Amino acid sequence: MNNPGNLPKSVVSDEELALLTGPLKKAQPSGVDRGFKYRNMVLLGLIVMFTVRNLFFPEGALSYSRLNLASPHVLHAFQLRAFLALLVAAIYVHSYLKDWHFERVGLVTCGFVSGIFVRDLATGFVVDQAPFSPLAIFEITARVVCIYCLLTNALRDNRAPSMPRHFLS
Repeated sequence: MNNPGNLPKSVVSDEELALLTGPLKKAQPSGVDRGFKYRNMVLLGLIVMFTVRNLFFPEGALSYSRLNLASPHVLHAFQLRAFLALLVAAIYVHSYLKDWHFERVGLVTCGFVSGIFVRDLATGFVVDQAPFSPLAIFEITARVVCIYCLLTNALRDNRAPSMPRHFLS
């Protein structure tokens, strides 16, 4: 007698046992978000624009504000920011392509970019007492669009294209 204490006997099939003990799969909604392709194209364009401007034309990065360029290290700091942006973009792209904690990496990247944007607003744009120049308005708009794309991609992680992924898929 294998049933000690007269406990009720439960029967689980092999398939049910495999489902119970197997790894959990992400619940896929009814469709794929086709906006990933367009948001990734916008992000790629913005990172190229930001990197080229800060690496090769760092004095142009300060043209939208009236900050003092007295220190020779200010231009070097903008070039270092370009390398930091490339590093963050590389981690983000790797996370997206390999589906390596993409939701978390996307949210952290969005928070990181938002923090830098708020800091730049406080230090660079607020110094201006006059109305913003068209270049400053473009810079602010581009960064808000970048934050929107990062946040939307992170929140819609479960509707991303299936694997294997391409960055512009």
